[in-house]
Amino acid sequence: MILTTERLYSAILDGMAKDWAVDQAERVGRELKRLRGRRSGQWLSDRTADLGYRVPRTTISELENGKRKYVSTAELAILARALDTAPVALLYPPPYQGGIEVLPGQSSTSWSAAEWFSGMSDGAERVALADDVEAYARNLAPLRAAARISGLTTRKQRLMDAIVGADEAVQAAMLDAINGVQDDIDRLTDAAG
Repeated sequence: MILTTERLYSAILDGMAKDWAVDQAERVGRELKRLRGRRSGQWLSDRTADLGYRVPRTTISELENGKRKYVSTAELAILARALDTAPVALLYPPPYQGGIEVLPGQSSTSWSAAEWFSGMSDGAERVALADDVEAYARNLAPLRAAARISGLTTRKQRLMDAIVGADEAVQAAMLDAINGVQDDIDRLTDAAG
């Protein structure tokens, strides 16, 4: 069988994509092993079962030994919870200044990849991972608004906690600040709605 240039190029790209997917599973496996430490694979499997979705010990072993060529999002989420970390930290582990293939044929730092994956990047790397920067910003606006609302809600709660026991003048100023924060929350909620 003679391969045309187009078929050869397609085969190369398919191989790159498979290698990229395998690299992801291997990264997750190495990080599982590091975070698990001296605890057994059975411990981790039991921990995932306690959380409601067992990842079999054999799957954990295959990931850690590079024999498993993929990891599902369900496995990624439950393993991260079992190890008290974030799924993105399993997928894009430290060192964060190190290079990583974030998408087939596209390199980035592990930190930029984690920012992109979480949708919380405002850096230049984000642009390289979006064909339509305006659509990217529009599509992520609700996520970013939710992050701002969460921060404002935390700030409001701290102000409310601090108001207890303060003198009347301070309480009045804090109530104004609380109302201002609530106005910001309401505006963001309406805009994201």
